[in-house]
Amino acid sequence: MAHSKPELDLGDVYTWEFQNTVDNRWYYIRDRAIRWIDSRIVRLEIATDITEKKLAEEKLLKSHERLEMSVKSSAAELLEANRELEEEVVERKRVLEALTSSNSLLENVFKTVNNLIAYMDRDFNFIRVNNAYATADGRDPSYFLGRNHFDLYPDEENKAIFRRVVEIGEPYKPSVWERTTSPPSLCPWRISSQGSEGLSFKQGIRSSNSPRRRTRL
Repeated sequence: MAHSKPELDLGDVYTWEFQNTVDNRWYYIRDRAIRWIDSRIVRLEIATDITEKKLAEEKLLKSHERLEMSVKSSAAELLEANRELEEEVVERKRVLEALTSSNSLLENVFKTVNNLIAYMDRDFNFIRVNNAYATADGRDPSYFLGRNHFDLYPDEENKAIFRRVVEIGEPYKPSVWERTTSPPSLCPWRISSQGSEGLSFKQGIRSSNSPRRRTRL
């Protein structure tokens, strides 16, 4: 495509870029109107090869376009990740509120239920006892914290039963029980699948007229 050149007056300078269709090279053209030796005004044209410059500009432009696309893509990914994070925060808050409510309910039941309940670690040290368990021995629940069950209630036969529950991981309940209280039960508890972390003791009272004494199992 031919380049349309403007008319030049004496001293005028006109510059433009042009790609030669024969050698496919780019040139920077500088035209200037000068007076020739015969007094005519002629156009002096100087062409400078700028192909490498044009290639570098083209490469830079493509890199800029790729960078712009990458930034847009990253921004979209960031927005999506932020949206997912906000949803996760909302969900975790909902779960936490539900757990807090559930734990509050369980804590209230643990404190007020008539059944005697105690939690011990695998060495039979008390972790927690409820009010009913402590009251049956005329104690405050804090008295039992950290104390060993068999230091308070020595019994080798019962200790063997406790140890078997922890090692085997199966609950224990006496098959024959002739006392006024409900038969006590021992259940292993664990946090992970790596074995029992300890055990729980539970015993109910059969009637309101029954004496509130903890069976020393």
